[in-house]
Amino acid sequence: MATVRDNATRVKRFRELKATLRTDRTRLLVGLDIAQAEHVVHLRHAHTRVVTPALTIPNTTRGFTQLWARIQQAQRATGCYEVVCGLEPTGTVPPGGGHLPGDAGRGRRAPL
Repeated sequence: MATVRDNATRVKRFRELKATLRTDRTRLLVGLDIAQAEHVVHLRHAHTRVVTPALTIPNTTRGFTQLWARIQQAQRATGCYEVVCGLEPTGTVPPGGGHLPGDAGRGRRAPL
């Protein structure tokens, strides 16, 4: 099981990921638009080639099992075994939530 990394390590990894997110062709990007009843999912290569157009899954264990099977299928088909997920949450971000460490008062927000 993965452990929680210290903040400096997490920030370093985030910056590395952000710098190469759209250029590393070995990554599979999974975008999830979260909602209460069902979620919309989009799979693509990091360099913008669509792997799976919009797919809707129910907000159930079965829905996420189907999503994982779809991700594994896309990994086999593309050879992209590193998966990066981005979530668009439903609702509002709580005060102070979503800001990058060290950016207090600068108005920059972390991409979700």
